[in-house]
Amino acid sequence: MRLRQNIEYLRYIALHKWHVGVACIREGIPLRALTHDLSKFRPRSEWRPYREYFYGTHGADNQAANKGGKPTETSDRSFDLAWLKHIHRNRHHWQWYLLRKDDGTTTPLPMQQKDMIEMLCDWYGAGAAIHGEASWTRTLLWYQENASKIKLHPSTQARVERFLSNRAVEESRRA
Repeated sequence: MRLRQNIEYLRYIALHKWHVGVACIREGIPLRALTHDLSKFRPRSEWRPYREYFYGTHGADNQAANKGGKPTETSDRSFDLAWLKHIHRNRHHWQWYLLRKDDGTTTPLPMQQKDMIEMLCDWYGAGAAIHGEASWTRTLLWYQENASKIKLHPSTQARVERFLSNRAVEESRRA
């Protein structure tokens, strides 16, 4: 049972990393293609909780509920901790740039350009791995549906929207 779960999870990660890698190379950050999401291979702190969450006993429900990548309100403690470790180990997550102040407020900081591009390639790669279609247009639509939940610094938000719009336009011209 666990062998099958490990194989399924490895297959998803490999497919995701492939699509992210291709996008990173095309966007001029080839080193990020190699290093993207390497922390997911840490056996105890990320691999096991992710495998259990997406491919374990409640995996089908979680995959259907959130389309294969981010925690939901019903997630278990081990996955929550794995997700927290993952976003703090990987600067390409917008959550890495959230400053939690002592007064309880949260302030988004501007993302570094390479981190932002890797984040967008990550979204692109997740969409491709989940839906079987590598598309900047799909990535732009996903962002538009989820933008209200994503806390970005205004300058980062403007760069994200410009980048995604430009790539979607370029993609439609090639089609």
